[in-house]
Amino acid sequence: MLTVRGASRAVNHFGGLRMSWFVAPAVVFLGLFSVYPLIALVQMALSEVRPENLFGGWHWVGLDNFGSVLASVEFWQSVRVTVYFTAVVLTVNLVLGFLVGSALSAGTADATLTQAVMVFVWALPILVVGNIWRILLADTGLVNTLLGVVGIPGVGWLSSPDLAVWIVALVVCWSTLPFNVMMFRAALLGIPRDLLEAAAIDGASVRQIRWRLI
Repeated sequence: MLTVRGASRAVNHFGGLRMSWFVAPAVVFLGLFSVYPLIALVQMALSEVRPENLFGGWHWVGLDNFGSVLASVEFWQSVRVTVYFTAVVLTVNLVLGFLVGSALSAGTADATLTQAVMVFVWALPILVVGNIWRILLADTGLVNTLLGVVGIPGVGWLSSPDLAVWIVALVVCWSTLPFNVMMFRAALLGIPRDLLEAAAIDGASVRQIRWRLI
């Protein structure tokens, strides 16, 4: 005879099986597109993989691939470029983002227009941003054409190894700065006005207010 406790366990077991069927597609998807590629990536990193044996027949080489990379001059050059690029982008976004966000927190008509323009720039897809700057800075682009009109020789903005990384950093800053400006502006507007007014009445300078309160 089936007791109440046994019936409850059967119902819970059946409910668990039903829930597992709902979770199964997500588990399969995660395994195919996350777990398996990760395992294959580790295996490829420790093997000799060439175009002719890309889909199988890999030769195990252990950590030799990592040794070759660390001994490569190009690798350390890439590391330096990445560090410079990251430092420039972070510094510009943090410093200019805070300064512009502080100016826009005033809430004037000009600030409202500037905010609208920044939101428009931020909403542009990265593909559109890349094409805009490619048209402007290509060897035969708009900027070099205008320079040629006034008698100045064109510059290889995107083709020069010395300039390309800084131009890319400039483009990234141009496309990401509006987001940081909006975040800083929202944070500044969240500070109670009474607190700022009380600090000003107590004799705090603008520098002290920005450094200690903001």
